[in-house]
Amino acid sequence: MLLGTSLLSTIAIAEDGSSSNWYIKSEAGAAFSNDAGTTDMSFTHGPQVTVNDSDLGVSPVFGIGIGRQIYKNFRGDVTFNYRGGFELDTESTDSLPASPLDADIKSYSLMANLYWDIYRFDAGQLAITPYLSGGAGVAINQTDDMLLIAGGTNAAEISGGTKTNFAFQVGAGAGIEMSEHLTLDLGYRYVDLGEFQSGKNLPSVPSVKLNDPIKGDLTSHEIMIGLRYNF
Repeated sequence: MLLGTSLLSTIAIAEDGSSSNWYIKSEAGAAFSNDAGTTDMSFTHGPQVTVNDSDLGVSPVFGIGIGRQIYKNFRGDVTFNYRGGFELDTESTDSLPASPLDADIKSYSLMANLYWDIYRFDAGQLAITPYLSGGAGVAINQTDDMLLIAGGTNAAEISGGTKTNFAFQVGAGAGIEMSEHLTLDLGYRYVDLGEFQSGKNLPSVPSVKLNDPIKGDLTSHEIMIGLRYNF
């Protein structure tokens, strides 16, 4: 959170300028998840089971933000993003036959970001500015109830869970000026949203619980397109 505090302080003490230094933005894109990692699933009355590596598929990403040009080549913003399409779809390796484990995962993040607008150049009638970016903040990852399936039927339902994490992102992209006030933003970023986790209860079998929640890493490569409106 140090980066976010520093960024907001810098914006607050930056030299006074015209209102055109401020902008709002909206963005959308796709998040291509990485492997969530292996985890052990052990029950209070039952065996310990290892859950396979699995990515979480592809999720749409939507975001809105507000920012300010701080200095000539630097700007900062605060952006809220929603990712609602991740899905855990893996198997427990120690069951014979292997038992699929399914759950939907969504994430809400709020980050303070800093951008270095490297150089503005003209390409025909377009003005293009490539940039590098980095940001940090917080992510709230929500896991729906998990279904453990054995023999083609739902063997158990594991309660969902919520985990709040430190989150960060780094990326690069380019802004394409469409008009005096409107900029098209094309970018890539690597995002680390921390971990997701289940609950520990089995609603269908109240006498049995997990010793620890099922956990996994939530990271992704994201391709984004957005619009910035400069006042």
